[in-house]
Amino acid sequence: MSTSTRPRDEFVEANDLRFHYREWGDPRTRHAVILLHGYAETCEAWTDTATDLAREFRVIAIDQRGHGQSERATDRDYTRASQMEDLEAIIESLGLRSVTLIGHSMGGANAICYAAEHPEMVSALVVIETAPEVLRSGIETIRRLLATAPAFDTLDDAIEAFREFFPYATTEQVERRVRASLTVNDDGMYVWDFDPIFRDPTARDRKSTRLNSSHVKRSR
Repeated sequence: MSTSTRPRDEFVEANDLRFHYREWGDPRTRHAVILLHGYAETCEAWTDTATDLAREFRVIAIDQRGHGQSERATDRDYTRASQMEDLEAIIESLGLRSVTLIGHSMGGANAICYAAEHPEMVSALVVIETAPEVLRSGIETIRRLLATAPAFDTLDDAIEAFREFFPYATTEQVERRVRASLTVNDDGMYVWDFDPIFRDPTARDRKSTRLNSSHVKRSR
């Protein structure tokens, strides 16, 4: 298909929120590869991967709640349970009959939880940098990254700030991470592309507690 690798920006109402997703491939196909980004990222993280996969599959990269162009949760509920309900509602709203789930970090955890509850829907599961327990060192690294600055004057400034936290990455890889986490505002500044509450470390602690308790309740 000549248009299969061209992305389309779409929106869907699900679980009382408006979600943005980027789609490649034939929208009539009832099976899709769903890509779930990590914490403090957006669907932009998957652009290169999705372009390659779209040569053979329908691909959907979702901005999860509070990230990118998806709606912020007015109650600041970013627990795993709510993210799971979002994914369930989005898949149902899109009329998909089966999915391949690919998730990174937070997105990987969400993918695992969905697959555990809906094994009949998941034909394959791929998780990246995801484990049953979150490393404290990883959380602290993200906190330090988000605390670097509220905005950056240029793309190069942002890349230099991010480079400290990804010393193993090439400049191209760091730039990809920057573009997945930042957006350009009306003043031409590069600003974080997610709910500002994510940059509050005390709120992160509260969310982690709520996430764990909500997941336990859901699993019972």
